[in-house]
Amino acid sequence: MLTLPTAPTDPVAPGSKARKPKSPATEVGSSNWRSVVLQQAQRLTGELDVMPQNAIEQPPPALVNQARARIAAAHAIAEDSSWSWVTLRNWWTGSAVETAWDHLQSGREIMLRFAPSGNVRAQLPSLLRRVVAISSDPAHDPQVDAMKAILASTGDLSADQRSTITAVHEHVRFAEDDHSEARGFRNNLFLWTLGLAIGAGVLALIAQHGGRYLVIGAVAGMLTTALAWRSLTHLTGPFSVNTAQALLKIAAGAASALLGVLLVRSGIISGLTVNSSSADGYALVFGLSQQALTQVVDNAAKKLGGA
Repeated sequence: MLTLPTAPTDPVAPGSKARKPKSPATEVGSSNWRSVVLQQAQRLTGELDVMPQNAIEQPPPALVNQARARIAAAHAIAEDSSWSWVTLRNWWTGSAVETAWDHLQSGREIMLRFAPSGNVRAQLPSLLRRVVAISSDPAHDPQVDAMKAILASTGDLSADQRSTITAVHEHVRFAEDDHSEARGFRNNLFLWTLGLAIGAGVLALIAQHGGRYLVIGAVAGMLTTALAWRSLTHLTGPFSVNTAQALLKIAAGAASALLGVLLVRSGIISGLTVNSSSADGYALVFGLSQQALTQVVDNAAKKLGGA
């Protein structure tokens, strides 16, 4: 079983308490990003534990300790799942998740300096694809050319090659890890969901059988969410936009169902009549129709993910 060292001198996110890492076979956090960080920290620590046996030369102790400290700091943030106002603030602003993510990627970069050449070379094709993706002119990008030259070489990596790889990885990380747009989009979806839920709840209290239509619309929203789940945007990184999309569809379904029935009852929509037996059907139809409205949000999410 793996033992993750603590890093008392390393910074952690505001409000997080450093705790001794646990060492289960596979760690699972209280949320998706926590699970990802915990599992990657566990894997990197496992690589560090066997590094001296795999490396041709003994890794410099100072670099190994730096990598362990970074990984342990990420682990400590992800493991702290206690709830408080500070925790809520960190979740909303992304402070905890982005700090943990940064520690984890920094630890990975440090390991590139001394990991066995075979381990580093295995990561180069993926790193090349990433640097090409963020480059404005891949055909004339010196970093792309440098990575291709290293990929074409054979044998152990030189110190200069390792420095180049580390620099490219850092450049890619800073380009990819600007999650502010994804975080803002997720937060806006949550705000819209909360607003719709509150508005629909108030209407349900004053409308006849409003709660019933609310439930029917929410179920319709859940149905469209289940059918469209695979097409929702799954962004790489720590922020789960697809979950926010799903919650918005459920709230929009509930609100659309209730508003639709109220509109039919008011006579604004001519040619339609409503009674106790047909109202449920109208609620279901209007609840399903939210897909046409939330499709605008889905398209915006796809643009955000580069789809």
